[in-house]
Amino acid sequence: MKPLHYRLFLLLLFLSVGLRGSAQDFFDVHTYTCQRATAKGSFEAKVDFPVMGPAAMVSQLRQWICEVLEVNAPKKIAEHEFPKLLDESASDYLEDNTGKRDVLITWVYEDPDCVSFQCTITDKDSVTWISEDCATFSKRDGHQIQPDEVFNCSEKQIKELMWRFRGDLPMEVGSADQLYVGDVAFIDGWILVVGPAAHHTGAIYKIRYQEAEPYLRHSSAGYLSE
Repeated sequence: MKPLHYRLFLLLLFLSVGLRGSAQDFFDVHTYTCQRATAKGSFEAKVDFPVMGPAAMVSQLRQWICEVLEVNAPKKIAEHEFPKLLDESASDYLEDNTGKRDVLITWVYEDPDCVSFQCTITDKDSVTWISEDCATFSKRDGHQIQPDEVFNCSEKQIKELMWRFRGDLPMEVGSADQLYVGDVAFIDGWILVVGPAAHHTGAIYKIRYQEAEPYLRHSSAGYLSE
């Protein structure tokens, strides 16, 4: 092979390998919807379901979504199986409940290291109950990020930040000490932390990033930077 042709061959090989690597890291979702109604009640859902991305992360995200929907799912969930699982969630709710359930599971953030999702489930009957949750997953190995990977401070300090940024959430406790620290997630400019609130089985507290920065484990070059 002549030198010029050989150099071109190496260049094309390098580009091919590079494109395959970047395709593996590319993340995308397909939005599935479900609308069911009976004489007793109704169920409506809109779910961003991961269809492409790092395999370990996509697998864990799919499991988290099914846990939120309270359906038994196989350890590995194929994309074509999800509409049936979503329909099972609707059937289970309508069989055991009256009233109206609205489910919204949304892809809310992505950077080179992680992906975040947020969930809101609203149940309306004689009273309204809201269940909020959030999660951030590592692109490196797929695991769900825990509070001690985000904050480099005591749980008491996290609760104080949550109390400061409780906003309009209706409180059923009288002080920061009475809160609990649940799941966490990153979005642009904010740290999300799940805690208690009145008429909630879980509520999202939005802590402004600038205020949280002194207490974060990684506070430069990205949320999960080493």
